[in-house]
Amino acid sequence: MNMLLSTVSAPENNDIILNIQIARSQAFKTLMENLKVLTEALFIFDKNGLHTSAVDSLGIAIISLQVSAESFEHYYCERKIKVGIDMREFLQIMKTIRAQDNLQLYIRKNEEFRQLNIVM
Repeated sequence: MNMLLSTVSAPENNDIILNIQIARSQAFKTLMENLKVLTEALFIFDKNGLHTSAVDSLGIAIISLQVSAESFEHYYCERKIKVGIDMREFLQIMKTIRAQDNLQLYIRKNEEFRQLNIVM
């Protein structure tokens, strides 16, 4: 799975298909760190929230995660979106998050590749 991660500034609201704002970034960081046994994951965003299921890199365990839209301070998802995540890269970014940080994840509408942007 190819996934581009970016830490750029937030877009205009009418330019996005996914916008998630997280004030409790430490809790989200801890949740993502629990997925460290994965090398890749397919994150599925829809109106109900974030979902993923994957087999660990050794093929021993199935990991399933569901985070409801209500768990985030703000959650907007225009339609079902599947995003492949390189978990090693994603966790490197998560390591930089401090407890007091606000976090925003978004995807722009008209990108050639689905790019999950991260703003801290």
